[in-house]
Amino acid sequence: KTIEKAIKKVYASLWTFRGFEEREYFKIDHRSAAMGILVHRSFSDEQANGVAITKNIYFPYVPAYTINVQIKGISVVSPPQGFIADQLLFHVFNSDAYQNPAIEFISHSNVNDGISVLTEAETAQLARWLTAIKQRFYYSIFKNTQLDYYQFAMDVEFKFDGPDRKLYIKQARPY
Repeated sequence: KTIEKAIKKVYASLWTFRGFEEREYFKIDHRSAAMGILVHRSFSDEQANGVAITKNIYFPYVPAYTINVQIKGISVVSPPQGFIADQLLFHVFNSDAYQNPAIEFISHSNVNDGISVLTEAETAQLARWLTAIKQRFYYSIFKNTQLDYYQFAMDVEFKFDGPDRKLYIKQARPY
């Protein structure tokens, strides 16, 4: 695809049937909808990539973030057949969750020799940013909706890049 076609496709996606239905479901005024495109650098030395939901999608009443992460550029959204990512819950039920993390693994990556894709410190760093993103979106945009803070969630794509494994947030959107 050319860049021009890709941009047009992204902008047009605001008015797809799926996009329309999702706004209807969440009672979002269609006239308030807008589209933006983020263009960022490529991640040539990607060490880990993943998707996080700032909600426990398995047990909604247990406060935790659901994190799926895989090594290098292996997709966690549409992985090749036979690939399994680290899938974990980062529990946020106590005030020292970031200093003394409670991490519950659901599955481990089958391509990382039994080693967790992220260190405990990286997982805690990611969780701190997930909290900041969730708070910013909720209190700036969604506070006056029918969702309370604990029902509200964000869908966040992230990368750890380079030998120093620097965290990059690629995308954040309401879940």
